[in-house]
Amino acid sequence: MSDHDEPAPYRAATEARLGRTVQTFSTPRRTRFAGVSYGVSRSPLLRLGTLEVPGARAAGRPWVRSQPGESIEACERGLRIRARTGVLELVWDQIVGWVPSYAHGALVGIELHGSHGEQLRFGREVRDLAALFALVAAARAPAAPSAVEAAAVEAAAIAAPPPDPRRCVVCGERLRGEAHYGNAWERARKKLPCCSPACAAAFDPDQHWLPSPMPPRAPSYDQPRLRKLAGQRMAAGDEAQPVVRELLAAGIDPAPLRAIVAGAAEAAAAARAKVRRRVLWGYLFGRWVNDAVDPRSEASFAAAMADVDRWEAAERDSAR
Repeated sequence: MSDHDEPAPYRAATEARLGRTVQTFSTPRRTRFAGVSYGVSRSPLLRLGTLEVPGARAAGRPWVRSQPGESIEACERGLRIRARTGVLELVWDQIVGWVPSYAHGALVGIELHGSHGEQLRFGREVRDLAALFALVAAARAPAAPSAVEAAAVEAAAIAAPPPDPRRCVVCGERLRGEAHYGNAWERARKKLPCCSPACAAAFDPDQHWLPSPMPPRAPSYDQPRLRKLAGQRMAAGDEAQPVVRELLAAGIDPAPLRAIVAGAAEAAAAARAKVRRRVLWGYLFGRWVNDAVDPRSEASFAAAMADVDRWEAAERDSAR
């Protein structure tokens, strides 16, 4: 590797590795006036009765502090900063930070961070600061792919099969290959896949009932029908768990379903209390009344509530 190809940013000003200069941004400075030197010659002696005032001489060279030129040159392949201490050259890839500073909506400064630890700040003393920021930001932006590259990327995306979103309902692993099912009914439904024959043999419909992928919720106009169906089945004495699982798979919103299950649990508890009171009345007064007892226990309603919680957790996991 030659010295010209090294990535070091410090180079002589004569090297043209940055290419042609596109635009120059100068930093004007005022010269500080320190006085004027005069060429003074001896005046003749004053004679008696005469007064000769020496004439004013032309001003000589003024005393000023010479300020070396400071500028920022935007080139084809990088940035060149000419300062009093030397010249710094950075190609676009070596500028790792180009951070603007704003005050009241106006650009007041730019911070430059180089890949070799350089840190510079350009303020309002730079003419056309906004143009400098826009030019460097546009040059550092990644180039758009060509038509051939874009076509190649698109063809590769079409050729590559999309990842299977389904997961095994037994072990939770992502499916890679053919799906297996626990029985003929599940093979026909294709809602509860398994990743291997071993998982299919361990499949239990009472435990592994969450489908994969999670189905979308029913539209808003269909939600009242599902809620009405859930209320009717609960009032008819159906077990809470099968009702909850079937309606969740149908797309009902879990929040109103939770309220329906809670209402059915309260109604079942009130019915059981009423039956107990009538049995006690029969013991005391000899009047036997046989009422139908709600077979659903509090544990069954609690299990249905737990199923709603599991469904909501599975929806959150699938949305990630």
